Amino acid sequence: MPSNQDPALPLSACVGGFQVADLLVSGTRAVWLRARKDGKLYVLKVPTHGYARDDTWRRRMAREADLLQLLAGGPFPTLIAAGVYDTTDAADIPYVVTDLPDGLPLPDVRARQASPDVALAVRVLSGLLEALSFAHARGVVHRNLKPDKITLLRAGTLRIEDLQLGLGAATPALTRQGSFVGSLDYSAPEQLSDAHSVDGRADLYAAGLIAYELMTHTHPYAGASNERDAMFRRKLDHPESASRRNPAVGEPLASVVSKLVAHDRDARPATADAALAALRFAAG
Repeated sequence: MPSNQDPALPLSACVGGFQVADLLVSGTRAVWLRARKDGKLYVLKVPTHGYARDDTWRRRMAREADLLQLLAGGPFPTLIAAGVYDTTDAADIPYVVTDLPDGLPLPDVRARQASPDVALAVRVLSGLLEALSFAHARGVVHRNLKPDKITLLRAGTLRIEDLQLGLGAATPALTRQGSFVGSLDYSAPEQLSDAHSVDGRADLYAAGLIAYELMTHTHPYAGASNERDAMFRRKLDHPESASRRNPAVGEPLASVVSKLVAHDRDARPATADAALAALRFAAG
């Protein structure tokens, strides 16, 4: 009997002509699998058994395919296919297929570091801001930006994975007003209060926390148990300057990061482009 976190797959383990090869990542709601078709490898995303019949989750995956199409040509996964399939106990289960990235997830890169690599942190933050500029210009807010959603490609560039919680200007809203979706460790204060009413500055906040973590090997808000706990931690204290945690950062860079993680979104840069210009100036 499959568990709720097992992938909801037909007995043939073949979806839309893509044959499952092995597991990449297992989550609560979805599973990412390596799949093969015509001799090439791809990433196949399917819901877990617990969410295979969840109508909201079906619509989220359909919306994700729409957002991937909207972001075609940018530093995001390339949509290969999307559709529905049946199993012995459920019908019209959604799936999404994207290209397989040639690179390493950011947590794997971070795990290899004995000490913070400031140059890498700057490169990652710069890549994130460029990607967010591309997405925000098309009306898309990611809402779930965190290290395991970032791949450092062997070509030297970066891409952002997984738009299952993405919010587009022209896509249907699936989050009730006042409810929370996202990551407790990386969500902006306003997202913790109402995930439906956020704008691009929530993504800038997450990018700032990711950069802070890379620069200092510490996370100021890690380990919150729920939205109220996460909000309390953010209200209680602003993160100590990254340059105090790690003098190699330098105050100009630390100032850029501090503005990105400001509690009040109006105190953050207004756009990813503005933040990127500030970062380039600070980095010299």
